[in-house]
Amino acid sequence: EMKKYYDANQDEFNEKSADAYHILVKTLPEAQAIEKELKGLKDKALVAKFAALAKAKSIDPSAASNSGKLPTFSPRDMVPEFSKEAFSMKVGAISAPVKTLYGYHIIYLDKRTVNKKDFAEEKPIIANRLKKEKAKTAMITKMQELEKKATIK
Repeated sequence: EMKKYYDANQDEFNEKSADAYHILVKTLPEAQAIEKELKGLKDKALVAKFAALAKAKSIDPSAASNSGKLPTFSPRDMVPEFSKEAFSMKVGAISAPVKTLYGYHIIYLDKRTVNKKDFAEEKPIIANRLKKEKAKTAMITKMQELEKKATIK
């Protein structure tokens, strides 16, 4: 039963992370202009141009020193709009402008990693979860039986 749960819920047992760069600007036209400058570039040319634009145009205070490089992050580390885009992109690609509460981002995805957690390591957590689910189901069933027999005023 635990193995069946593990196999059916693989996303729950995968640790995702990404390495990316971003350029943050205030307006959509600024972001679109940057995207246009980067279109068609590949590999080293893209990385070099991205770094130069991040240093020159990004309003992220750290961009001047790190070329827009972000620390390795998981989906829950970033605002939802940013994470959704970053984890759906192809490695080596740039995004269209992504609006967040901070402004507009152009993202360059450098690397994405998925580390699958081992079944043996997750077994105690799964066992606990299944026990709780069974207890909850048993409790609800018992309460429903008692309600049918009870006279409630």
